[in-house]
Amino acid sequence: NGLDMEYPLECSDDPWQNGALTTTAGPGESGGPSCTCNSYYFQDSDKLLQLINAYFLDWVGTNSAQAATVQMIYDMDFDQQIDVMSRLCGRFQFEGDLAGSGAATDPIFWVVHGAVERLMQKIYFDDILTDYDYIERRSTCSGHIGTGTKDWLQGYKFEDESIQAELLTNVELAEYLNPLSDLYRDQIDF
Repeated sequence: NGLDMEYPLECSDDPWQNGALTTTAGPGESGGPSCTCNSYYFQDSDKLLQLINAYFLDWVGTNSAQAATVQMIYDMDFDQQIDVMSRLCGRFQFEGDLAGSGAATDPIFWVVHGAVERLMQKIYFDDILTDYDYIERRSTCSGHIGTGTKDWLQGYKFEDESIQAELLTNVELAEYLNPLSDLYRDQIDF
């Protein structure tokens, strides 16, 4: 993997070994497990580059969109790179665990999310769907129920700036994001 013999993480518990956790508190909770980058890799730029390469090259590969994002990290100065890697090492997310509410803390989530959006638009354009209605599933998460809203959209502006995106329900937002709808054509500014 290109790393020196030093393990890249220093963790209070080993989250990758079954039965290794010694606490019932979850990640981010008081007394819960936590990880940081091994300070060995912050000693100089060569060691830090080893950590960056090991972290990103396995999942980035040669995909140009992802490689361009990672290139921004390579172009940062030493202190900025340490800040980025510290945040990534301390996020305590299992890679590939995209089913839970912590999915957005896994960097690959953002790559996958954009690809899913493009696939969904292709499905719309190719007229594969026969029913465009939003189907509500049982959930306690406001991001997944039809009447839920998304506070993080506060400040997003549609063409009609009087529309408060954070107040749209998921059903309404789904209609705005349907590339075949009039709302999409009239309100999404590309």
